[in-house]
Amino acid sequence: MENYLEHRKRVKDRFRKEGLENFDERYVLELLLFYCVPRKDTRELAIRLLDHFGSIVHVLEAPEEELKR
Repeated sequence: MENYLEHRKRVKDRFRKEGLENFDERYVLELLLFYCVPRKDTRELAIRLLDHFGSIVHVLEAPEEELKR
């Protein structure tokens, strides 16, 4: 499996180059999670959160206790 640091660098480089307009929700959420979850792969977490809550808006509006689960 790819090193999470390489993946983070690619996502950040793409963001700097293209902005968020061309990102799907998973990558936007992943980018945000990079700053909340240091030194860990956040791909699976972003996918699970979007599967559970349905959209990035619902993830961001979710109660803290539900997010912790």
